[in-house]
Amino acid sequence: MAAECRSGCAEQLFNRLHGRPVEAARIAHCEGDRGSKNWPWTWAAAMGSAARLTELARKFGSEGFYASEFGSELYWPDVIAAQVAGLRQMAGSGDRPTAELLASILRATFAYLAVTAVPGPRVRTLLRMAGAEDATSDGDARRYSGGVSVATPGHRFHPSVIAQGLLGPILAWALGYPVKLGLKITEDTGSNFWPLAVLQLALGAPYGAPTPAAAWGLADADRVALSRLIEANDLDALAHAVGLLRGFPLVGELAIEVWGSARGRTSRLDLAVSGLKPQIAAASIDRDGQYTAYVPAAWSRLHALRAQSEDLGDRYRVFTPQASFEVPKVGGAPLFLFRWDTQSGARWTAPDATGDTRPAPPPPEPSEPSPPPVPSDPARPQQPSRAELNAIADDVARLVLARSQTALRDRIVSELRAGPTRPLREIAEAVAGFAIGEGQAQAPLWRSVVERLRRR
Repeated sequence: MAAECRSGCAEQLFNRLHGRPVEAARIAHCEGDRGSKNWPWTWAAAMGSAARLTELARKFGSEGFYASEFGSELYWPDVIAAQVAGLRQMAGSGDRPTAELLASILRATFAYLAVTAVPGPRVRTLLRMAGAEDATSDGDARRYSGGVSVATPGHRFHPSVIAQGLLGPILAWALGYPVKLGLKITEDTGSNFWPLAVLQLALGAPYGAPTPAAAWGLADADRVALSRLIEANDLDALAHAVGLLRGFPLVGELAIEVWGSARGRTSRLDLAVSGLKPQIAAASIDRDGQYTAYVPAAWSRLHALRAQSEDLGDRYRVFTPQASFEVPKVGGAPLFLFRWDTQSGARWTAPDATGDTRPAPPPPEPSEPSPPPVPSDPARPQQPSRAELNAIADDVARLVLARSQTALRDRIVSELRAGPTRPLREIAEAVAGFAIGEGQAQAPLWRSVVERLRRR
């Protein structure tokens, strides 16, 4: 009997980490990229598949960071746990290239989370959500001590879940903070805390115990810099974090902004990464542990309005056609403003003595010089690079089509990755023939693929 993919893949990953037989047939249907982005990573780690781990890691660089579930306090911990488990497997087998790919993703993950983090637990959590009364909790301060808390906007999994989540506790453990979590960490895949159990097995240590930085994909210098960013708002440490993010895009039109002040962090997104569920469009955390999240759309599943935001000076406005909230910026004047988008990548500015802003330091020079560009013939369109073709192929592969069209889609993907022998305009017309309706969520992606191929 086929398993539900999230819990099924987690169960088989536990089997692998315990040295028990992996029941591959039960999760064979979870290998692909449809649906949530957490279970392909868990599948790859459960199967010990270097090829699939490498494929997923490369998709990270072409499709964008976490695709449809950026910022999720439910699903992102799954991915981190699977990547750490995969890193252990690849390092143990001597597969250095795959291990380095996974390490680069983990370093970028912890760098971004550190930009949004403050020391200590959440002591109060407030959820403000359109169409519902405000909801509060004690933020799990009674169960989580020491460490750090994060305020990242993004994928919202259910309005009733407003507690600490695992991103802060995982970041704290990765950075070597002395932390305690006052709950029993089990391998129950129906529990949201099973990623911690995976990490304990992969690292060979109980939660909060000292672990080597390299086990998390980090260098010792990364731990020092990211901790200084959290604790002291060190701008050189911020530059270090941005350097770890450099080269990773964000998916689609998504932009993330973090307002960093002496008192805390205020984060916002614009536009939401998915129309499947309402988004936390903004979140804030102060150094007293007061956390607030804003969701300007009523709860729904598989259909949601995409949130947008705008800067109003001392506050942000986050909105959908359904509702809007004004979000105060924590702590007044910023020490830095971090921005990450699809056009310019990750960057930051900080006020100087005159009140102006100065850009972040330029990116470091590449260790190996780039090859000189090949002159193009002006009489014919320039052939796209292999990276561009792979990116287009990845986007074609993401199109969810009727069964009768999937074989053609897969042939087009293979052709693009192998290097097409016919004009790209012919391939564009074949993709256009899929005729995805304008009202469908994937219509913008489909149009983008057609236009990019036609331009060639």
